[in-house]
Amino acid sequence: MSVKRFLDTNVLFYACDSSDAAKQQTALALISETASRGEGVISTQVLGEFFHATAIRRKLLTSEEAERAVLAFEAALIVAAVEPRLVTEAI
Repeated sequence: MSVKRFLDTNVLFYACDSSDAAKQQTALALISETASRGEGVISTQVLGEFFHATAIRRKLLTSEEAERAVLAFEAALIVAAVEPRLVTEAI
């Protein structure tokens, strides 16, 4: 049984932010490692927050680039829909 690891918005954000090379490399390695092992989990909320943070708030990416990144994350990682049941199960 493999252990699932939840990646928050900051991990995806730092993977696209070249202003701190160390954080960027760490984030890229974590995404790559968890994706290759089938362990990386993100939520639909994280995808939305990532788009807003990179394309709207910080303007690190164009809307098109952010959309392509979201699609790549969806393909590489397990995406969990945030539903009330999921929250109560986690509690």
